[in-house]
Amino acid sequence: MAEPPMILSDFPKGVSMASKAIVPTTTKDIYYFLKDANLLFLCHKENIAFQKEGSFGDKTIFVFYFCYMARIRATNELSRKELIMRSAASLFRQKGFKAASMRGLAEDVGVEASSLYNHIHSKSAILKEICFEVAGVFFTEMQNIEASESTPLQKTESLIRFHIRQMIENFETVYVSDREWRYMQEPFLSQFREQRRAYRKRFAQIIQGGIDAGQITKIDAATAVLIMLHAIGGIEAWHRSMNKISALELEENMLSILINGLQKKNI
Repeated sequence: MAEPPMILSDFPKGVSMASKAIVPTTTKDIYYFLKDANLLFLCHKENIAFQKEGSFGDKTIFVFYFCYMARIRATNELSRKELIMRSAASLFRQKGFKAASMRGLAEDVGVEASSLYNHIHSKSAILKEICFEVAGVFFTEMQNIEASESTPLQKTESLIRFHIRQMIENFETVYVSDREWRYMQEPFLSQFREQRRAYRKRFAQIIQGGIDAGQITKIDAATAVLIMLHAIGGIEAWHRSMNKISALELEENMLSILINGLQKKNI
């Protein structure tokens, strides 16, 4: 028998350790400890499970599966939950919501899958939170722009610039909220669908105001919104590009193209 490699303080109450231990060569790095009352225990560091394994001569073997579990470490900027949400957004974008798994997310975060459930209930709950959080950011900016004293054309420019910057700076979450929202469960799916419609309607109303004021060429405002949002969604290709222009150049180029296409020309 080999000496145990460490003395542990988190043994079950009322259980004492013997000075010898059987050290099996398993991937779980398990250690058996002999108790006074002829019990064999398996112990490591964390609290996992306790179960009866069988008998060993006249001694009953009870096993504590204590496996080292990496902890989700927060940073000064991000909480544990925020770290999980960021990793989830990246995973959902790369694999798609349906193909992504909690096990895969746990691997990306660097923890056991069971540890994730201390911070989030399910994969669906993660998607819902990502989508509604992004929607909240966009609705807040929409409200601020609507309340400003800017002209309709200036408001349209501000909204376009905001959308471009969000796709550049918060690409993973914005992408997921725009492409994967259809996999949300009810009633959240219907709620989010209505929010998308309401947002686009408000955007179209700003453009229509520009048309009525003679600042924007006469077009169908709803169609203009769909075309612009689709174009901004194409920033995904910029993120993938190996030889891309700077984020500032991208923003100014797209803004110039989209606003020039809207702005009424004086003949």
